[in-house]
Amino acid sequence: MFILTAAIAALVVFSDEGEIALGKRKEPIKHQLSLLVKLAALRERQVYLQAWLNQRIAPGIQDPEKKIDALFAHISALEKVPKGINDRGNVEQHEYYTLIKQYGSVSEKVRTFCLLVTVAGYQAVPFQSEADGRVVVRIPATDTWLNYDVKNKKTGKEVEGIELSDEVKNGIRAIGTWIEKVLRRQYTRGDRNILGYRISFEVERLLFGAACISAVTNEKIEASEACT
Repeated sequence: MFILTAAIAALVVFSDEGEIALGKRKEPIKHQLSLLVKLAALRERQVYLQAWLNQRIAPGIQDPEKKIDALFAHISALEKVPKGINDRGNVEQHEYYTLIKQYGSVSEKVRTFCLLVTVAGYQAVPFQSEADGRVVVRIPATDTWLNYDVKNKKTGKEVEGIELSDEVKNGIRAIGTWIEKVLRRQYTRGDRNILGYRISFEVERLLFGAACISAVTNEKIEASEACT
């Protein structure tokens, strides 16, 4: 089974084409890195993110809510994009580089926060959109729901406007584990940056169709084949 999965992944998980966001425009790009290099890079980033989480941002913190609060405090404290960086167009940087450079736009901070929460073992989805700044977090083990606002640096009851319907909450609950993601064929953007989840997402997308959740509103889950 592993060999079959790996063979399919070798064909589809990482193509030689992609795209780069330049402001509101998206330009196609081609890259020639081998599959093994790309797989290794994805895994490497995951390991580095775990090191950031466990050794710098939330060392020794075991309580889920306190750990997520520490992640939020770190990300929300990052500087804005310095003047002059994007004079020729807003080029969105990867979440890992947001950590390395210690600055980012609201959407970059939201993506980075969601990815770190996913690496920590919980669920995180932007509310409305990445640019909005608000994020919904769920701790699967206790079904605890937490609200954060990266843009305005607010948490809990201070975050206004989030009143998720039972339908939306049940949709997020339904993909709390790997097997549930596979059966439902839905993944968050954070999931797609975790090697195992990314492989299963791409295989399912090819064979059956799979969706990526880009955001939630109070009434629905925004999902498509790509998190855009």
